[in-house]
Amino acid sequence: MAEYVKRQQRPVKEDARVTKTKERLRESLLDLMEDKPLADISITALCASAHVNRNTFYAHYGSPADVLDELMADLGSAMAHSLAVTRRRGSVAWLTELCENVQENRHAYEMLFATSDGRTYIEREILSAYKLVMDATAERIRRNPRHADAFAFAAGGSMALLELWVSEGAQGSPEDMACLINRLCKTGMSGIFEED
Repeated sequence: MAEYVKRQQRPVKEDARVTKTKERLRESLLDLMEDKPLADISITALCASAHVNRNTFYAHYGSPADVLDELMADLGSAMAHSLAVTRRRGSVAWLTELCENVQENRHAYEMLFATSDGRTYIEREILSAYKLVMDATAERIRRNPRHADAFAFAAGGSMALLELWVSEGAQGSPEDMACLINRLCKTGMSGIFEED
């Protein structure tokens, strides 16, 4: 059975039955995405796999893509939360939080890496996080657009390392992966920042 991402707590508490139904739909969607692309997954197939009535599905979603969108939003919320908590402690701290989230939700990340929309989403979130964590460089980015390229490089490299880690079963500690990502990004970006 698939692992899945549990929904982040919402300001208004959701009924336990609704939460369980949405978790079953997410789990089933990720299972189905192992065999076919999202565009080929019908509502009928998703509902049958999740053992959910179509009317119940339509009470919460309009399409299987909406289920995936909500999953991605919740992953983004988890990433934003970890960034907010660890931002002042530096990039290794938030990268460790990110890697813990990826490891805990490995199955969801496998599916996201397998789709172009998912890859774009992950890269955008990582790039945004880099820009926030490294706010000491914000003035440099405004003065020299090449620095934005360095952050794009760091985000793309981080995503590639995370994708490889996930494809290998996310073995090893999140902290070790965070340190590797941080070290490689700093090394790659140091040449640009030294030129100033």
